[in-house]
Amino acid sequence: MLAMASADYQYHNTMFLVAHFHYVLIPGTVFGVLAGYHYWWPKMFGFRLNEKLGKTAFWFIAISFNVTFFPLFILGLDGYARRMYTYSESTGYGPLNMLSFVGALGLAVGFALIVYNIYYSWKHMPRNEKADVWDGRTLEWATHSPVPEYNFAVVPTVTRLDEFWFAKKEGRDITAGKIEKIHMPNNTGTPFWMSGFFFLAAFFAVFNLWVPAIISMLGVFGFMIHRSFEKDHGRYISVEEVMATEKSLRGDK
Repeated sequence: MLAMASADYQYHNTMFLVAHFHYVLIPGTVFGVLAGYHYWWPKMFGFRLNEKLGKTAFWFIAISFNVTFFPLFILGLDGYARRMYTYSESTGYGPLNMLSFVGALGLAVGFALIVYNIYYSWKHMPRNEKADVWDGRTLEWATHSPVPEYNFAVVPTVTRLDEFWFAKKEGRDITAGKIEKIHMPNNTGTPFWMSGFFFLAAFFAVFNLWVPAIISMLGVFGFMIHRSFEKDHGRYISVEEVMATEKSLRGDK
């Protein structure tokens, strides 16, 4: 759209740009994030979010999103400049601005319902969901929900795409086999501190504060060097511990 000079001249620096930006950002990114958040929630925490509240939140967000931002296309084409906090009543921008405001309230309700759904589901939804709650195709659904720290007691045998799906149809267990001790890396706080210094470096650079930005980058490189010389041979989870964890997650007595 911006490559068309005549069109760009018409809606440059207007609310049309605001509408276009949000129509790219929210359906293209936020909706996908919300979908993944609901889909993998039971895999992370062992219980599903309430479906009724989830659907209610979806309709609030989907409808209110269009009510909020579609009028801005019309306002922008009519010449309404962005970043204006006031305008004359004679412009006629009032009704569509009010409609957009009502849509924004609906968006707020939708996102508030998502947050409330976490609380409600935590209190009321059943725990210990089966591992494969969605009858999925991919390997993460072949292990427990929530996932133990070692992921799989036995590494799955995969010979083709969607192996888990075909194994279910054929009545096979792709994680069957002898349990052995599992090697795990040790915990370390180095990545946390490294990312913290990265954040500070970027933050200071945005405001042209070069001295603290350089100091922060030195912190990043310092932790990189520290991590390179850190001797970490990891640890092993014993067979007995793995078997006890598997038994507990299956609900065996």
